[in-house]
Amino acid sequence: MAAKRRRSRRSRGSRAARRSSRGVNAASRHRHGQAQRSGYETAKNVRDALEADLKEKTAKLNAHPKNALGLTPDAYKTAEWRSDKAATDKAFRRLQQFNAQFVRAYRKEIAADRDEQRAARLRQRTQ
Repeated sequence: MAAKRRRSRRSRGSRAARRSSRGVNAASRHRHGQAQRSGYETAKNVRDALEADLKEKTAKLNAHPKNALGLTPDAYKTAEWRSDKAATDKAFRRLQQFNAQFVRAYRKEIAADRDEQRAARLRQRTQ
């Protein structure tokens, strides 16, 4: 049996091509100033909408009966439960994929927001 040949990093295309395929406003990553900030604000709004959608679908799924261990018994796994479960899983995957791209694309902005919140908490404690 022939050994599989492993592709090198360089064979996956140029760095710019990989960046452009990442999604979440990858082109704005290189812009400076207000244009990049507004892209970040838009991405945060999208993230908030995805989180709200997941929360809504999770609440609908959690409305189904559970046993003492927190599991849904097989007797209650109706077509309605299965559709709610599939919708919740799909919403979770969408949020998970978005977050992966969001964190890569807006690393500096996320860090700046976190530092700003931390500084505000410290100012509040010292007053």
